[in-house]
Amino acid sequence: MSKISFRWLTGCILSCSIAVLTIPFGKAAQAQLDEAEQVVASFHQAIQDNNFDSLDRYYCSAEKLAAEEFNRYADPNGRKGTLFDAYISVATSLYSFDMSNLYYETKYYDPELERAVVAITGNVLLESSNGQTAAIPYRQFSAFGRDWLRLIKENGEWKLCHNLEK
Repeated sequence: MSKISFRWLTGCILSCSIAVLTIPFGKAAQAQLDEAEQVVASFHQAIQDNNFDSLDRYYCSAEKLAAEEFNRYADPNGRKGTLFDAYISVATSLYSFDMSNLYYETKYYDPELERAVVAITGNVLLESSNGQTAAIPYRQFSAFGRDWLRLIKENGEWKLCHNLEK
């Protein structure tokens, strides 16, 4: 899967307006996370650490295919990737954000179907290059306006999946 696919998919799940995180990730707000919650927390940490190349391991096969299909449709000649990279560079210089105070809680778990829904509460702290800080509730920060992510078990590991669906 191409880098642009990962970035687009991540942008849909998190935020379409701010793309890079630079504030160090702290400990999760709760003492102990279950497996599905840990995957979501690690996903946020990878984004916060600007580690886009590692995001492949967080998405299920179906989500990867959906992102690739969208990219083929939206950018058939592969020309918009350079523009997107430039956008990320500009966003990097303008904003950083901190998701270390988010709280993760498994709200739904079906061991038979190996599916889970992890709720995410708390604020994302945005800091501009001039030092101004704003706290935004995760629900408003999320591109879909919701405060949860769906996961499935694929090859024995929890993966983000079916988050592009309503």
